[in-house]
Amino acid sequence: LLKAIGEEKLSYTTHLTINGTINSYDIMFMRNKMPNLHHLDLTEAKIIANPYEYYQGYHSEDHRVGGYMFADMQKLIDVKLPKNSTYIGVVAFAGCTHLKNITMYPGITNIDRNAFLSCTALKKLEIPKEVITIDYRAFENCTDLDTVVIQEGLRMMDAAFYNCCNLNYIKLPNSLEEIKGQCFAGCKLENIELPSNLLTIGHG
Repeated sequence: LLKAIGEEKLSYTTHLTINGTINSYDIMFMRNKMPNLHHLDLTEAKIIANPYEYYQGYHSEDHRVGGYMFADMQKLIDVKLPKNSTYIGVVAFAGCTHLKNITMYPGITNIDRNAFLSCTALKKLEIPKEVITIDYRAFENCTDLDTVVIQEGLRMMDAAFYNCCNLNYIKLPNSLEEIKGQCFAGCKLENIELPSNLLTIGHG
């Protein structure tokens, strides 16, 4: 990334499309050297493993949007994840307060805890098929989120939409088996249709 753009242009870059491999060094430059990055298209990019830490305790791994990878990048508005991603890590986009659009492709199987914590500009969300679990408070405090559509495949949600205070529509898939505690606490849902395969609804 540094070679392609040049260090003197990093801080001025607002739109970035990547075709090819990226690793921890590229993530580090995006996080620390590109303060005005608004639109990031990684559709054709491939995240590959590298032991260098882009954030304390975290380094890039093959096909994984890792923990803290884009956390607190407050100028991000639109992000398209790599088509070959399999996982979205802890706090991956937490604190991205201007993020309005996130595009995920089939292949992701897990959205980890607090992945989108306090993404307060996110309004609509589509969870692709093959996502099996949405972990603890993955979308907590996404206070503008009003519409969520979840494709078939999801089996478990754990307090996923806690305090999404404007959430008024959600489509749950028939594959869903477990809703853990406080999943919709603080939401303003007027109607919800629970799928026939659902086995457990947690406290709160």
